[in-house]
Amino acid sequence: MGLAAALGSNPEPTRRVAIAAAAGALALGAAVHVLPVRFQYYLYVVVDLQRRGDPGQVLAAYEKAEPYAPRGESRQRQIEALRSHLGTHRDK
Repeated sequence: MGLAAALGSNPEPTRRVAIAAAAGALALGAAVHVLPVRFQYYLYVVVDLQRRGDPGQVLAAYEKAEPYAPRGESRQRQIEALRSHLGTHRDK
């Protein structure tokens, strides 16, 4: 049964639910944009890939994380060390 059907024919509760859902989506989008969520996610991926022993994928995850790094939390040293280890000196 759909949400609109569950709320009945009165449009006011449906309107409130729609406004709340839109506000929640905006808040979530703003939080992902402002907070270092993506950076932290990629660091989680890095740790998992390091545990699995896949240095090429670790390098790729670090490179994806770098644009989202908060000021002072760059992983450029780790990226350069992995590039040296893998012998892949890629220019950006």
